[in-house]
Amino acid sequence: MIEVAHEEYSKDPNGSEKLLIDAEKSLKEFANATECPECGQSRWKNVKDRNEERNERIEDGKLRHPADSPAWKLIDFKWPDFDFKPRNLRLALSADGVNPHGTLLDISGKSKDGLNARRDLVDLKLRPELSSISSEKKIFIPPACYTLTREEKRCVLKTLSRIKVPEGYSSNIGNLVPMTDLKLNYSLKSHDCHVLIQQLFPIAIRSVLPKHVRYAITRLCIFFNFVCNKVLDAQQLDKLEEDIVVTLCLFEKYFPPSFFTIMINLTVHIVREIKLCGPIYLRWMYPFERFMKVIKNSVRNRYCPEGCIAESYLIEEAVEFCSDFLFGVDPVGLETRKSQDHLDTSNIGRSLSMGVPFKPEEELLRQAHRYVLENTIDVQPYME
Repeated sequence: MIEVAHEEYSKDPNGSEKLLIDAEKSLKEFANATECPECGQSRWKNVKDRNEERNERIEDGKLRHPADSPAWKLIDFKWPDFDFKPRNLRLALSADGVNPHGTLLDISGKSKDGLNARRDLVDLKLRPELSSISSEKKIFIPPACYTLTREEKRCVLKTLSRIKVPEGYSSNIGNLVPMTDLKLNYSLKSHDCHVLIQQLFPIAIRSVLPKHVRYAITRLCIFFNFVCNKVLDAQQLDKLEEDIVVTLCLFEKYFPPSFFTIMINLTVHIVREIKLCGPIYLRWMYPFERFMKVIKNSVRNRYCPEGCIAESYLIEEAVEFCSDFLFGVDPVGLETRKSQDHLDTSNIGRSLSMGVPFKPEEELLRQAHRYVLENTIDVQPYME
């Protein structure tokens, strides 16, 4: 179509307008057609019947889909005819900001436990043993119960660097924990932070912090691990809502007031949101944050970031549309993972790596078995 339009325009500049008029006539002719006149393919994509999906839902008192939440059921109660129309969809609005110029929080020296935080403790008359001590040459800040020495920091980071996870589970944590600076890298993504606080952090701190501090941090990690599950027991949510209040009270006993920002206090409302709207994993911001990363990379002129984003998005949509009509071209933005190599028949029979025989000890097998029973949801039906 583009080549024909170019030839017509080369012959006669007004010929392209006639070509477009003729093209519109053919479009009007097949406006109500259900199949393509050339290849016979259907113009519409067949989807599963909604009534069939509704009948397949399991009513066992657990939250595994937004349809199990009171908000979904309230819409069904107020507007019973809404779900029977096939073109009606339930959408959740997502509002988030994007900063194409980078963040201002990745500044060295920023800490929640600095000199100003200790001076706040003096003004509030809290924990006098943590107040700063001034001398002629410098100001000394006493270490708190949560303060780690260099050896303890090295022990924590060494534990994280040795952890191996399956592909796609998270980033390579070993590359994000430089042993020279003894601190986590700023390139941690939000998903990596979730993996750290839910699974890895309680293991890394189990031998470096006092028991009471470690207990409070582990309670918070267990809370986030529970609320991010794909299947939630509605009967346990009330108990979980009480536990998070106790956990924050424990944090107030050991951490300074500067630690308690609005993000820390919002954890109290997470359970209530789950009760009203359903599981978290269907409503979090990971897909939108990943797309914002793509949008920020398209900014070339920082004076006009909106124009750069619009032009880049338009070009990508055009290239992706054209790739659908080219044979042997992969779709834009869809990469093949290594775990999907089995879909390629040319990789059949290829060895992954050299096998090394290993016989675990009985104690290690017992620990692995107990870990699976306590941390894996898939074995819960068999235990019941």
